[in-house]
Amino acid sequence: MRWWIPLASPVPEMEEEEMEVAVVYESLFGNTRLVAEAIADGIRTADPAANVSVMRTGATKLGEVGAAGLLSAGRQLRRRGYGLASKPESFIVTGSEGPLRQGELDRAREWGAILARHAGVPARS
Repeated sequence: MRWWIPLASPVPEMEEEEMEVAVVYESLFGNTRLVAEAIADGIRTADPAANVSVMRTGATKLGEVGAAGLLSAGRQLRRRGYGLASKPESFIVTGSEGPLRQGELDRAREWGAILARHAGVPARS
């Protein structure tokens, strides 16, 4: 599974305001949902004040959200001044329906924390 969604705010300097984050995913077998929730947990760990939502795209059939749809969404966001906050990350699913490979949810949580830090949130101990 490939994640292309990390986007940074178009505002170059963040003020001392609550960070608004939407983790949007599509999942047929539930594995991507678990990764999305783990990413959100990582963001919340790095910034407990962040308002983090995890949302499903609403597509229900394989292929409804294809690369063309993601590219179109990405293009619209870039036009509005958004850009990648970090390089995309991949998470491994064993078999076509899962489960996730051991340790992948921990990696997703860490990646969420990295995304929060890229957004200007200092690391928390």
